[in-house]
Amino acid sequence: MLSHQNTLAAIRNEISIVGQNAERELVVLPLWHSYGLGQVYCNLATSGTVFLRNGLTRLGRILDLLHAERITAFACTPTGYKLILERGGEAFQKAGQFLTQSVVNSSPLSRPLAERLRQVLPQLRIFVYYGLTEASRTTFLSLNDVAPEKYESVGVPAPGVQVRVVRQSGASAAIGEEGEIVVSGDTVALGYWRRPEETSATFTANQLRTGDVGTFDQAGNLWLRGRLKDFINVGGLKVSPSEVEQSLGTHPSVADCAVCAVPDTLTGEAVAAMIVLKPNELVNTEALETHCATTLEHFKVPKIWVMADVVPRTDSGKAIRRDVEAHVRTTLHLER
Repeated sequence: MLSHQNTLAAIRNEISIVGQNAERELVVLPLWHSYGLGQVYCNLATSGTVFLRNGLTRLGRILDLLHAERITAFACTPTGYKLILERGGEAFQKAGQFLTQSVVNSSPLSRPLAERLRQVLPQLRIFVYYGLTEASRTTFLSLNDVAPEKYESVGVPAPGVQVRVVRQSGASAAIGEEGEIVVSGDTVALGYWRRPEETSATFTANQLRTGDVGTFDQAGNLWLRGRLKDFINVGGLKVSPSEVEQSLGTHPSVADCAVCAVPDTLTGEAVAAMIVLKPNELVNTEALETHCATTLEHFKVPKIWVMADVVPRTDSGKAIRRDVEAHVRTTLHLER
């Protein structure tokens, strides 16, 4: 349940940080989601012009529109930008010559993707924000104003928003210590419509328990580490699927990937990876294991590998883990 105050606070946060002013923005995001609809609101509030298109399936038409309408702002997910850069290439560089700003949400930009995007469009100011429907536009990061080592964080809390990382006891976690992200402030929703039990469990003492796991660094930047319910328990050791996916995503042959848990008789759960290879690429699992072992502890390296044509994702670009797990189990003939 989002009040007018919630929505207006989120809009003010973005406008004050991003600096929108009568932009010509192309929105390809679904309007039933707070990300896409929020971009429309921000432009309405700043006398901007919005061009609406449904997704990136007709990429050629999107690139033509960017150039023909001299689009200055573009909201896109990391998955969307990856697709554009891989399929659009030089055409995107020419089509996006009028772009000056981009707001990114759904997950942090990986460092290689961020560096590639900045190389293709050096004039583009890129803002990554973290937020949920229950508390939109919570933290912001301007990639142009930080070192590359910070690209994969989601920045600092917006004005009027309080963000804590807490232990299971509810006490604040130390710098660098993982814990649940808790948000309070004017952007936090009133609760869930006609779901009192879920509301009381999620919204406590005027705070939102996000279910996301994160850490703060010394500079106050928030880093996302995964979802509480998504963590894989490998013999008592916790593995964040997103951390493994970030490692796999840097392999030159991997176009997309997702990670989930599968049963293991020795450790209880094991890490399984769904891999989508780039066209005409071949790679064996030993090479993928070796690649992961350069950045991950041994128990985080996937034990199970499944190749696929596509990773199931939401319209906002997030992996649908229940569908990933179902595909892996079906491929391996595992019972649920």
